[in-house]
Amino acid sequence: MGLTITLDANTPVRIGKRKMSTGTVLFDASYPTNGEAITASDVGFYETIEALVFLGGLSATQRLDWLKTTSKVKVYTEVGGTFAEHTNGTDPGISAARFMAWGW
Repeated sequence: MGLTITLDANTPVRIGKRKMSTGTVLFDASYPTNGEAITASDVGFYETIEALVFLGGLSATQRLDWLKTTSKVKVYTEVGGTFAEHTNGTDPGISAARFMAWGW
């Protein structure tokens, strides 16, 4: 199933030559190693995602990272004081991570 992305009302919006969108992302119960794919159309764009940042909705022991080269979102979980990629095939428990994206 992958990611479920819900865009906020009235997004994306045009800002100069780019677009900006905001919303929430929900992970399914089986996280794949190396992350979940996300496309420009998932966040309301036509061509490309320039930047994608996560703003909240995570526990203190979780981090999300978007990799532009692969267009995947990786989940990191704190284990013994350091962050490591979330375990393959398990539920990361992320139900409403807030994001902001820029692109066109």
